[in-house]
Amino acid sequence: MTDEFAPAAPADLRSLGDYGIDLLARLVALAGTLLPTPKARAIEELALPFACWIARCGGELGYLEPVVNGAAHLANRLMRPSELEQLYGLLTEVVNAVDLRLSQAHGLPVAPSRPWRVLLLNRAIVATRSHRPARIEEAFESVVEYLPEEAPTFFREGMEQMDALDYPPQVRDLMQGFYQQCCGQCVLH
Repeated sequence: MTDEFAPAAPADLRSLGDYGIDLLARLVALAGTLLPTPKARAIEELALPFACWIARCGGELGYLEPVVNGAAHLANRLMRPSELEQLYGLLTEVVNAVDLRLSQAHGLPVAPSRPWRVLLLNRAIVATRSHRPARIEEAFESVVEYLPEEAPTFFREGMEQMDALDYPPQVRDLMQGFYQQCCGQCVLH
């Protein structure tokens, strides 16, 4: 007698993923009342690898807020470009697995806290901090495609960061190119 399991259907994976992420969110809320903040955040960071596991199994992601929050906490702790490049890869897996109804909400008013919006912007920031031009370009193109109303502000603020944080020339050039594309202005640096 063999004990084999059939793979879950995508709809089942979506339900299981949303349920698992919801359980983690509830655990984080409880941990926030019982544990120091860093420990509660560490629990929230578990939503990212869990979401990646669901994505790798072929499931869609519909409940993003805990995933986005956990990834943001992790991004804030990482400093080395190589670590940030790895995080970018995980965020890309999440982006690619997001339910199409969330990712294709073009033309809808963009709430500042909308998880899809925050995911795309944070992914672009992580890409920038990784200093990897191919990753940066890919992330910036997603911002332009999915958040066209916000892209000018994102790239304007990005240009300010280029000066403040002394980014390498190839990163500056990419940021300036997207800034010019979205803002229609020429900036000399």
